[in-house]
Amino acid sequence: MATIDTGDILQVVQTWDCPLASVAQNVWHLEMVSGAGADSDDILTGIETQQEVAFGDIEAFIADEFHVVFYELRRWDFTLHRFDGVGSVATSDLNGDTVADYEPHGVAALGRIITEASRRQGRTFIPGISDTNVVDGVLSVAAEAGLLLYLADFVTQLSVTGGVFDWCTFNVTPASPAYETASRATGVVVANSLPSYLGKRKPGVGL
Repeated sequence: MATIDTGDILQVVQTWDCPLASVAQNVWHLEMVSGAGADSDDILTGIETQQEVAFGDIEAFIADEFHVVFYELRRWDFTLHRFDGVGSVATSDLNGDTVADYEPHGVAALGRIITEASRRQGRTFIPGISDTNVVDGVLSVAAEAGLLLYLADFVTQLSVTGGVFDWCTFNVTPASPAYETASRATGVVVANSLPSYLGKRKPGVGL
């Protein structure tokens, strides 16, 4: 348990359990924009609750062998210039809901979250898309629409007891002029019609 204060930057790591003993991960960021101090356990609970609701928009397009199993919460230390763990939670409620075959490992639906800095877009990946929802290399209309609904939660503030958070990107490249600055989500999201490849992502890059 840790107390999170206004101005703190959090990193959320979402881990999926996938077939053939493999995993997929998403990396997201939150900035605490107001409040008198929030408990890291409450933040994890808020993320879990939000994701349970959002997942309902995409579960029908994901093979039932794919499951979200873990969330880890980290806070940026502006003195040591690194993310340190402040909590984690296991979950068993988020599962794909179709028995159809799935696209090859690494292939994922991609959603983009536009931020205040046009060149700093957030990204989130959905693995396990079923073969029936990728036609001639393009997401089905229904899957793309579901992804848009899912993405809407990444432009909605997360509120917990003691704190309000904005989804954002956060720059951790020391050579960048934007080092250790956040760029908040603007409310605009994009669902890519073409599937992406999760394996091309760099560690720590994401929303």
